[in-house]
Amino acid sequence: MGSSHKEAARQLMREHPGTTFPVAKRAVARGTAVIPQSPAPHPIPWLRRTVRENPASCYFCGDDALIRSGGDLSVDRRRVEVYCNNDQCDAREIEVIVVDDGTEDTAARTDVRILAEYGPIVDRPASSLIEEIGDWIPGAAPAARATTSVCLFCGEPTCGPAPADAAGDTGRIRLRCNNSHCNVIDVEVLVVRDGTPWTEGRGDVHGLEKIVPRREGTQVGGATFYTPAALRFTAEEILVRRVSGPMP
Repeated sequence: MGSSHKEAARQLMREHPGTTFPVAKRAVARGTAVIPQSPAPHPIPWLRRTVRENPASCYFCGDDALIRSGGDLSVDRRRVEVYCNNDQCDAREIEVIVVDDGTEDTAARTDVRILAEYGPIVDRPASSLIEEIGDWIPGAAPAARATTSVCLFCGEPTCGPAPADAAGDTGRIRLRCNNSHCNVIDVEVLVVRDGTPWTEGRGDVHGLEKIVPRREGTQVGGATFYTPAALRFTAEEILVRRVSGPMP
């Protein structure tokens, strides 16, 4: 399928929210705009269908050490949380969020809108960096900008920097999956923990953390105390906040 057909398929997806890219491609190839009224749910991301001990390549250090994080939310099929198990890589916790799959539903998600609100940062101050040696340290160029990486949603080595990627932001990458059979177009890869307070204070990182606010605590002597129950949310509650919760 040529580029003009792919663009026509993506246009069809924009006109029919919820339509997957393969379905739109078939409609374009048939010369018809007939789209199923009830599109199938998003497939389970490839990373969740693999054995935990079968890691993918880290987007930042390039080592085959990327595994599911303990905080990954299995009910959310448009977002994956991963962990780099390479002790020489400081990109410990990484969020991989689908920001474009041709549907309005994904574009309207709260976490996607947070990433749009708090764009890439290309002028990280030198004072926020760590003076050490490793396979990847804050401020170093991510491996995914120099080599093809595996899409965590379809499992194919077809991801490269997207046209909208901001090369100056070393802690956040926008990747495009070029597998025509994958229903993901672009993902944002964001380091949320690398051992530096600066990263934890980024607008995008802070905004994603604040999607699920703490419940009200008990005020005692000017301090706020929380019970364990106040800090726990069900997976469904978190998903609702990610998809349609208020902007923090």
